[in-house]
Amino acid sequence: MSRTKQKARKGTGGQRQKRTEPGDESERPAAKRVKISDTERREVKKKTAASPDDNGTAASPSEKQAVRKTADMPPTSSSKLDSFDESVAARDPALLSDLIVQRIQKHFTNLTSLEQSDLGLPSSVFRDTTGFKDPHVADQLPNFLISQTSSPDCLKTCEGTASPHTAVLAAAGMRVADLYRALVVFNTKEVKVGKLITKHMKLGEMTKYLQATKVGIIITTPKRMGDLIEAKAVDLSSLRRIVIDGSYQNEKKQCLLDMKDTFVQTLELLNMATLTREQVDDAVQAVLALQTEAAKMHSKVPSAAVLVGPDKRTILLSHLSISHVRHAESELARLAVDHFSTSYLSRCTLVSTWEPCAMCAGTIYWSGIGTVVYVASQAKLKELLLLAGLSISCRTVFRAGLRQVEVIGPVPEWQDQVVDESANWWRELQQQQQGAAAKTRSSQGATKTSADRAKDVTIWTGEDSVLSSIGEDGEYKAELNIDWMR
Repeated sequence: MSRTKQKARKGTGGQRQKRTEPGDESERPAAKRVKISDTERREVKKKTAASPDDNGTAASPSEKQAVRKTADMPPTSSSKLDSFDESVAARDPALLSDLIVQRIQKHFTNLTSLEQSDLGLPSSVFRDTTGFKDPHVADQLPNFLISQTSSPDCLKTCEGTASPHTAVLAAAGMRVADLYRALVVFNTKEVKVGKLITKHMKLGEMTKYLQATKVGIIITTPKRMGDLIEAKAVDLSSLRRIVIDGSYQNEKKQCLLDMKDTFVQTLELLNMATLTREQVDDAVQAVLALQTEAAKMHSKVPSAAVLVGPDKRTILLSHLSISHVRHAESELARLAVDHFSTSYLSRCTLVSTWEPCAMCAGTIYWSGIGTVVYVASQAKLKELLLLAGLSISCRTVFRAGLRQVEVIGPVPEWQDQVVDESANWWRELQQQQQGAAAKTRSSQGATKTSADRAKDVTIWTGEDSVLSSIGEDGEYKAELNIDWMR
């Protein structure tokens, strides 16, 4: 060993020193990890993506990835990678109705053309939003809602618990979260914006939350919205608008209407949507005209009902009250079952001048009719007739069932007309009854013996084949025509 090597080993404690090649940094101490601010992180990302390196060439993808890891940058949101189909938002109501028909033909190939047309939605259920020119992205959703209302303040109010005025439907839970972050601007101390997805709350927890909280805007998926309605967690009578996130496309370039499951769920919700004010007024005017006709026929009680089809405009059937046990609403429900299927009736609306009684409400429930609109309440009828009968709200009856029936009423703009018209009819009827009773008392006297009663024969409800009389022994006898009863 040369003297030079011996001296070198003495300086390193007798151990052989590792030779370091130029540019080899393996023996250098590791650099400490330094936290950087969000601003510095964005600058690093910008320089990595756009700036050339020291040699004047652009940074390679591997170099960009290395810098991103060094800066400890969070991964980009998946929503940044998604796209939007603005052609959906550019359609007017007529074109949107055509789009729904096209999707029905695509997703329901097993149905006939007539059955497919029954599932369609008329252009009247859509609002023309083509005037909103900004991109239909999450950040613009608050401005979009404001443009569709009379005042921004109405978006921060709520009538009560479980009574949202706006429902926003998105295809998936992640998209719901994106829209929620944009709509929190409408949160107030009293009224909240609700993000209702399975990842955060179960159905029972959502129901309790809605019953205890005033939520003006709910954001959820079509499936979860249907579950909430079935669980009676929301009151649809307060719902004013349904916003469909139809322009958004996922990573597969599919929007909400392109996927069969979400489309079917959305279609079911739209078919049960609350009638517009114009549609309510048209239906009420039709049933009022029918009641006016009944009032002119003194043998008919001033009460009427009509059945409106799924398009919320076509009147399919109508009926008047026949007697105190054959009301217009119950008779119409029975007639509807004879003509239409239960699934079809679930998308129909029964409109009546008076609130259905307990008997009628039960019949309506079992018929499968989905929506009830009444003009005047039972409370008004009780005041008018001073009766202490079976006064139970139809909402109470429907609430006891497993199937939800949407109820709208009373309608204040038309209630007085129904009450006044009915009051005139009942007043004339009472005068006629009082006059007939006085005439009977004067001709027969105050006391009637069994011999007098034996001479009288009473005809039941206008049926000649059903007779009753009291014999000489004072016993009641009835003669029934068995053939007629069959």
